[in-house]
Amino acid sequence: MRAAAILGLGSSTRDLEPFQRACAAEWTIGLPAESEGLDAILVFGGDGTVHRHLGALVKLGLPVLVVPAGSGNDFARALGLLRERDSLAAWQKFASHEENIRVVDLGVITPIKLEAGLSARAAQEAGGEPAHRNRLSPESDLAVALKGPGLSRAVRAAKFIAALAAGVRGGHPERFAQPGVQACSDAKQRHEADPRRDAVESAPDALARPSLPGQGALGKTIYFSCVAGVGLDGEISRRANALPRWLRGHGGYALSLPAALLRFRPFPLKLSVAAEPNAREFFLRSQQPVTAAVFANTPVYGGGMKIAPRAKMDDGQLDVCVIRDISKLKLLGVFPSVYFGRHLGIREVEYFPAAAARVETERPLDVYADGEYVCRTPVEFNVARSCLRVIVPG
Repeated sequence: MRAAAILGLGSSTRDLEPFQRACAAEWTIGLPAESEGLDAILVFGGDGTVHRHLGALVKLGLPVLVVPAGSGNDFARALGLLRERDSLAAWQKFASHEENIRVVDLGVITPIKLEAGLSARAAQEAGGEPAHRNRLSPESDLAVALKGPGLSRAVRAAKFIAALAAGVRGGHPERFAQPGVQACSDAKQRHEADPRRDAVESAPDALARPSLPGQGALGKTIYFSCVAGVGLDGEISRRANALPRWLRGHGGYALSLPAALLRFRPFPLKLSVAAEPNAREFFLRSQQPVTAAVFANTPVYGGGMKIAPRAKMDDGQLDVCVIRDISKLKLLGVFPSVYFGRHLGIREVEYFPAAAARVETERPLDVYADGEYVCRTPVEFNVARSCLRVIVPG
C-alpha cells in the first residue's frame, strides 16, 4: 500500500507515526502531483487545511482520510471522526481492505459578473440601507444596551456563549466550562492593554485576507466541504482568524461574535434559487435586509454549531439558512440555541434546501467558506455531486 500525507499547520511527521505503525505502507509527504500508484491521502489538519486542498483532492480522485488536528474540525466531525483515534481506527479498517469509503457532495462557489447588481432603489424597496453605512448608530440596540441596564445582559450572554463553545468543543455541550469565560476575559485584557488593537480590528480591511493564486477569479469554481456564508458570518470568521490558534480552537468563533456585532448592520440581499445545480435560470426567492445568509453542505460549522441540522452530504442539495433583520440583543440571546439546532423556530430565521442559489448585494461583500475568505459577491452556489471519496469509521 502507498499513501500520501498532507501535514497542515501545527502538524508534523510525529502525528503520522501511529498511522505508519498501523500497517505496512510506503509514505510520501505533501500533496501528490498525480494519483498513479497511490491508494489514499491522509490530511492532518482542520477545515482550513481541507478547504485549501479540495480542488486537488477532487482531481486526484483518491480516498481521503481526514485526521482532525486543526482549530476547526467540523468536516471531520460530520464524517464521525471526532478525534485522532477515530481516524486511526478508520485507517486500520481501510488498510485491512474493508469497504469503509463514503462518497460525498461538495459545495461550489462561482464568482460571477452581472449586468447590474442590487441597485440602491431596489435596496430601498427591500427596506434596507447601503452596506457602506454598516456602522453602529447611537440608536442601535447594542448601543442603547451599553448605555443602560442592558449591559449586564449583553456581558452575561457573551460569557455564556464562550462557555458553551468550550463545552461543545470538548464534547460536553452541557458543561459550561470556565476556560471559555476566562478566554473571553483574557481577550478583553489584551484589548485594554493595547488600545490600538481595537482600531486595527474595526477597520474594514485591517484583518488581512490570505492571497491565494486565482482566488476569486470570475468563473473560477471554489469547492467547500462544510459551510459558506455572506454577512455577519463572514465578519465573525474574519475576526476569529485573527485570534491565536489555540483560542480559535476553543470557542474562537463564539468569542468573535460580540465584537463583530458592534459594527455590523443588516444589508440588502437579493437571493435567487434554481431547481438543479449549474442551472441557467434562477427564480427570485427573496429581496430583503438580512443579517447573514449561510449555505451548508454539512450540519455543523464554527466549532460544532448546528447551523443546518437537516443538511446531508449526499443529497445533492445545500441547506440555506437566512437570518433576517434581527436586533443585536436578541441575536446574542438566541445564539446558544444554534449549538443544538434549535434556532430554526426563531421568527427571523428562514431555512430551506436548494440545489443552486445566486446572491447579489448592493456592493461587493466578502464570502467565506470553511472559515476561509474566498471571494466577494455576486456569486452562485452549487453542488458538486458525489465528487469526493472519504474514509469513514465504518
